[in-house]
Amino acid sequence: MPLFNLNIVYMYNKRYYELNKEMCNNYKKKYYLKHREKYIKMAKQYAIDHKDEINEQRNQIIECICGLTYKQCRRTRHIQSKKHKIRELQAVYDGLQPIFKRARDGLEFVKKL
Repeated sequence: MPLFNLNIVYMYNKRYYELNKEMCNNYKKKYYLKHREKYIKMAKQYAIDHKDEINEQRNQIIECICGLTYKQCRRTRHIQSKKHKIRELQAVYDGLQPIFKRARDGLEFVKKL
């Protein structure tokens, strides 16, 4: 059984951070600038070690709601394309058709009364 409650420790740390946010951020910035080369080397080493996993994730094929497929690394390009925008609007319009039909039927029912 722990000697202290972890929730209390968490709340203390959170409150300390909220009260001293600027000081903590300045410390992090200084630490990063001091150890920047170390972080760059670590990032490069990680990219080399996990090259296959990264490429697999980037080349994952995703099916969009507009009906087209794209690779993860080309997501922004696809979202900004004219084909996507037109097909997305068409999908939204088709999805709203039943709602419009029900509303129109409701208005007709009210007019009959």
